[in-house]
This record gives sequence, structure tokens and C-alpha cells, in this order.
Amino acid sequence: MKKVLSVLLFIFCVLPVNSYANDELISISVDSIELVQTNTPAAWIQIGNPEIADVSVNTSQSIIVLGLAVGETGLLLLDDRGEVIKNINVIVVPRAER
Repeated sequence: MKKVLSVLLFIFCVLPVNSYANDELISISVDSIELVQTNTPAAWIQIGNPEIADVSVNTSQSIIVLGLAVGETGLLLLDDRGEVIKNINVIVVPRAER
């Protein structure tokens, strides 16, 4: 039994683990936009908190992010098989005084 547990522990430590941590970080100010581009066409796009940022699809490989309110949210882009293309942490900061 000890040997089986040791083997299982070894397998769990060696196997690759999918990371759901955000791959990228973008920082934009309120009322500003940022263009997000991918090499793989996105079939599904989701913003975590639509009160903080909004997204518009320019093309399947070009997404526009608009900062709406100060805060932090996530942006997830998936391909047609449901695989993660990008997982982006979006930080919206106050607009700089002009």
C-alpha cells in the first residue's frame, strides 16, 4: 500500500498541470481602449466583470477592450474546441488628468 501511494504521489508531481492563472496583463485607463490580438481565431470571448471593462470583436483575431470603471477583471479567449487562447488580467486605472 505504501508503494502504491508513493507511485501515485510521484505521478501527480510529475504530470503537467493546466494553469488557469492569467497569462497576460493589460492596464488601461477609464474610457481608453486596448487592442488584443491573437494568432488563433477566437470563437468565444468572455469578460469577467462587464462593469469594469467591455469588449468588442473587431475580427476573430482582434478584440478591442474598453476601460469602463476602475477595477480588475479577467478576459478569456477560447478557440472553437474550447481551448484557452489567452487568459488576460485587465486592470482599469483612473484616467490621468490632462
